[in-house]
Formats: sequence, C-alpha cells, structure tokens
Amino acid sequence: MATHPDDDDAPQNRRPSDGAEGGPALDGPPPKKKGLRDHPLLLIGGAAAFVLVAVGGLLWWLNARNFESTDDAFVDTHIVRLAPQIAGRVTQVLVNDNELVRPGQPVAMIDSADVETKVAQGRAQQAQAQAQVENAKAQIQVSEAAYYQARADLAASRALADNAATDLDRYHRLQAINPKAVAQQQLDQASTTAHQTAAQRDAAAQAVQTRAAQVTASRTQVAAGEDHVLDGKCVV
Repeated sequence: MATHPDDDDAPQNRRPSDGAEGGPALDGPPPKKKGLRDHPLLLIGGAAAFVLVAVGGLLWWLNARNFESTDDAFVDTHIVRLAPQIAGRVTQVLVNDNELVRPGQPVAMIDSADVETKVAQGRAQQAQAQAQVENAKAQIQVSEAAYYQARADLAASRALADNAATDLDRYHRLQAINPKAVAQQQLDQASTTAHQTAAQRDAAAQAVQTRAAQVTASRTQVAAGEDHVLDGKCVV
C-alpha cells in the first residue's frame, strides 16, 4: 500500500509536543547566559587585586631604581680605605655598606678606654718632664753660683801663688848676691809656700773648669727637658 508524503503519520512531519519525550520544546527563546556584570563581588575583587598589584609594583620600582642589579657589571666610583690614627676596639659602625660618606662624617666609634689610659700616662710623663726641667733650671743657678765661686777662689789662689813665687825669686836673688843674707830655712819655707800656692792655683783652675762643665750640662738638661715637654704635649 502506497503512502503519501503529506501523510500526518509520517515521522518527518511530526512535531514533538511540549514535555514529550524526545527533547526539549522548540517553542520560545533560548536561555540567557550570565556575564561579569551579574557578579559584582567578582568585579570588586578583581579591581582590588589589580590595584594592589599596581601599587606593589610601583613601590618595588621606586625602591629598586636606587640599586643596580646585574650579574656582570662594574661600578665607577671612588673608594677610600680608612685607617684609624689610634688603635682600639670598634664599638659601633655608623655607616652601611656602599653608603656615600661626606668629609668629616663619623664612620665608626672606637672604645676610648685605651686612649684615655695613654692620655693619662702621657700627662703624667709630661708633668714629670716639667718637674725635671724646673729642677734643672734650679740646678743651673746652683752650678753658676759654684762656678763664680770657683773663679773667685782661682783669683785668690793665683794671687797667693804669684806672691809666693815672687818671694821665692827674691830670696834666690838675695842669696846669689850675699849667701848670708838669707837663711836656708827661709829659702826652704819660701820654696814650700810657692809650691803649695801653685798647687792650690792649679786646683782652683781645675775647679773652675768643672763648675763650667756643670753649668753647661744643666743648661743642656733644661733644653732636652723642654723638648721632651713639647713632645709630650704633641702626644697628648
């Protein structure tokens, strides 16, 4: 039996009814998809995250631009090595690594205990040297007084020696003219006196030289002591 293409019972011409088996209803618009605008919390969270990332990146750049970062580079700068003028233990470092230091800026603190001890020792040595200078100056006065006294003694000894020598010479002339005019005892006494006064004169002359050397030594000691005091002041 032949069938007609417009037959209502043909499968290709059948319309599925709403809710019938075989698929959803074809009648009506398709369902609408949800976008980001339908999720405001997600938008706010994303915006906040973007702002945080941007701020963090800006802060990192502001800090990182002050430093050079590389695996193989050379920095052209002036490096000065420091050496303390005094020895001591460093108690505090006042600068950081690679920090620019200006002239006169303190860079470290050194324990002052050892320095203060050396200063006290230097002052004590200076005071001792000053005392020695004062003693030497006083000794100069004593030596000069002894020197002048020795010169006076020398003058007196020379006068006595000259007189004794003159007497002895006169006795010799008288004896030569008249042997009986001068007794041998007088001649012997005059000779002894002449020899004694001559020895005293020579001793007085030696004493003058000794006193003069003492004056020179005292003056040299004063000069050396004053130089030592000046050196002590420089050390302190």
